[in-house]
Parts: sequence; structure tokens; C-alpha cells
Amino acid sequence: MAVTAEEKRIWTAAFLSMFEGEARLNWRRRLEDSFVRDTYPAFGAISVDDEGRIWVGGYPKLTDEMRRWTVLEPDGTTVGAFSLPVYRPAWLEDTETVTDQPHELLDAAHGRIAVLRRDEHFVESVEVYEVVVGDRGW
Repeated sequence: MAVTAEEKRIWTAAFLSMFEGEARLNWRRRLEDSFVRDTYPAFGAISVDDEGRIWVGGYPKLTDEMRRWTVLEPDGTTVGAFSLPVYRPAWLEDTETVTDQPHELLDAAHGRIAVLRRDEHFVESVEVYEVVVGDRGW
């Protein structure tokens, strides 16, 4: 999937908004001198559960509210797919997080998934869901 010039501009503005004064100017110069991909990465998150299944999370754009997760058996066979709200760590905020995971899926084991959530007040919590696989997958 191609990254548009507008998406690059929006990302750059969001990143630079964390800094002030000289630091912002220095980061702007560094970004201008750096290489920016023309496409999004193939995936944005990956995890392996206790049964060896591979959980692959798509790469969300800045405007995406949901991330699609695809679950594969160790042999590559698709088990199923689902979407979770994207967890976006707050850059350089003076807050403590529950985990250093860069994505919303904390763990998958014993038929359950643990998901990190952040509410409108930036309070984080962990929710646990049972994973049910039917005859046709998820």
C-alpha cells in the first residue's frame, strides 16, 4: 500500500509537534535528510501464542482506528482474522504504561487474548477475551 505525500506531511507534523524550539528544528532537519519509504510495511505487529500460532497485525495508517489481525497455524494455514482498536502509545507523555508493547495485543494463550486499552482520560486497562474457533475458523 502506497504512502501518500499528504500522509507523510501529517506524520511529520504529528511527530514534530512533540518538540519545541531548537529541538524541533533539529528533528525537522533530520527528517528532511532521512529516507521515507513509499509503501507501508507488510505488517505492524507480530506475536506467537502458546500453541505456536502466529498472530500478525496489519500496519495501521495514522487515521486507522482498527487493526486487522490474522492468525496462522505454525504451517501457515489461516485460522482466522479479526480487528481490534489500534493502541497508539502516547509519545513522550509523562505517564506510565502497563507494558512496553508497541501494540494492543498483549498476549495470546490458553484460548484467551489479553488486550491493552486506553480510555479518553488516558487511563490504561487490560481486557481478556476468550477466543472461540468454529468449524470454519473465526
